[in-house]
Amino acid sequence: MQKQSLVDSLSVILESETNQILSKSILNTIDANTISEMISTFCQEKLGSPVGACLYVGFSVGASFGLSLLDGRDIFLKVNKPTNKDDINVISLDSLTTISKIQRHLSKNGFPCPKVILDPIDIGIGIVTTNSYEDIGEQKDAHNPSIGMQWQQRFTNLLKVLILIKNKLDLTRERCGPAPHFIQNRTTRYLILKNQLKVLNG
Repeated sequence: MQKQSLVDSLSVILESETNQILSKSILNTIDANTISEMISTFCQEKLGSPVGACLYVGFSVGASFGLSLLDGRDIFLKVNKPTNKDDINVISLDSLTTISKIQRHLSKNGFPCPKVILDPIDIGIGIVTTNSYEDIGEQKDAHNPSIGMQWQQRFTNLLKVLILIKNKLDLTRERCGPAPHFIQNRTTRYLILKNQLKVLNG
């Protein structure tokens, strides 16, 4: 998506019926002006700068916005709808704060992930996470065996790092998800089960 105003970007993407359904379920509205005003107000109040242009808009499990602020920062803002506490991938202020805590530690120690700009904030209709906007280039198909192997190796490396920091960051009380049956790499699978790490998506 090329740079354009946030309201114009929203107007285009909300022409899709699927995006309308998702926007209504996450933001309680499909009005581009209302959403744009809400996001702009958040940026002004919490980040101290208005939105200059929109880099990306997307709807799935949350409402995502890549934004270029007038002060020169590019950010990735996501409005997450809280889930039931018994869901496998629970979304709550506590769980998102834990994820941000891990992500902040990883980015500060050289792991390739977006920088956390703000801790998660509950704005009533959802919980907002704010990270640096990273242009990752072209996304490859992980179904390709060679790419899938690279993904599994990097995921294994991530788990090794998480094992080292989980006690340091007081993460031992985190609830574990189900057995990672979708992971074929035996080393990766073993690391998850042995250390009872929750696989965090999102």
